[in-house]
Amino acid sequence: MTFVRPFIRLILCIVVLTAAAASLQAKADDWPMPAEWDQKYPFDGPNHADFYKLASVRAALVKLVGEQFYRRVILAWTEALPIKATGDSMIVWGCKPHGCQNEQVATLIQGRKTTVCVYYDSIPAPSEPVPEAAKSSSPPAYAMRLWYFAGAGSPLIERNPADAEECQFESIEDAGRKLEYARSLAQ
Repeated sequence: MTFVRPFIRLILCIVVLTAAAASLQAKADDWPMPAEWDQKYPFDGPNHADFYKLASVRAALVKLVGEQFYRRVILAWTEALPIKATGDSMIVWGCKPHGCQNEQVATLIQGRKTTVCVYYDSIPAPSEPVPEAAKSSSPPAYAMRLWYFAGAGSPLIERNPADAEECQFESIEDAGRKLEYARSLAQ
């Protein structure tokens, strides 16, 4: 009897620790489920979550665009439309306050792949990070879409896009088509 009690306590401790570890692991992966975010604003999602501040989304974006760009563009351009989501994909759109026609950012999530589109109708102010390739180009670009996606060392620059959509796409499929077109320009 004296041996059974400590053994039961040990088993209970193991069960409790295992359950706690599983709970922590589940919370560590806060990747957004598109169906939960459809038609929600990025800064007021399910349970008042901030899409861009979810640990997994933040990590993916910082890896893709860098910490400075993440803070000065993605977090600071706070004008937004509701998120569009279908299946395992979603598009999150925002723009610079008082500059929505000139400066836009869109985050495209497809499964766990993240792509960022940034549109400028002129070279951005020096306080905003832009790749050197975009600044030193000839001839000067008056409008450009920058595409950040995995596997590209620097953003792909699409100068004077032929469409009038900037980075505000009609649908997730439309954004995917524009991304594929931009990738074809780089080849």
